Amino acid sequence: MLRNEGRGGGSATLVTSGMRKDSLWFQVIKKIKINKDSGAVKVRINHLFFIWIVNFYNHDGNIKKMQKLFGELRANIPPSEWGMIYVIGDFNINFDPEDKKFKMLRTLSKHMGLQPEDPRSATHRNGRKIDFVIHGELN
Repeated sequence: MLRNEGRGGGSATLVTSGMRKDSLWFQVIKKIKINKDSGAVKVRINHLFFIWIVNFYNHDGNIKKMQKLFGELRANIPPSEWGMIYVIGDFNINFDPEDKKFKMLRTLSKHMGLQPEDPRSATHRNGRKIDFVIHGELN
């Protein structure tokens, strides 16, 4: 998405294998629109199991957008399925245990049994870790 600042941003998940027209290897069961930049899909894989894939883009690192995200997840996904959630995205919140926004993100995650995963190396040119995944315990 192109922003007023003249730069783009966003998050997407692409499946490049296993997608045959005659196969149900990868089936979208349900879709949830979070906001204009973010959404969730419940996906069944190989008729065996399912996961929730949430693509999240927070272009300005706004904590209210994080709170809305978790509110939408809580409202639309049954607690029995929280362990199968993967939130993938451009959070624009630095993965830093001392950062107050990150502390809030970690707390919101913890209330749903989710945890942010450290990307181990910088994901932004200024050395920050702003792109990462939050996942449930059934990863």
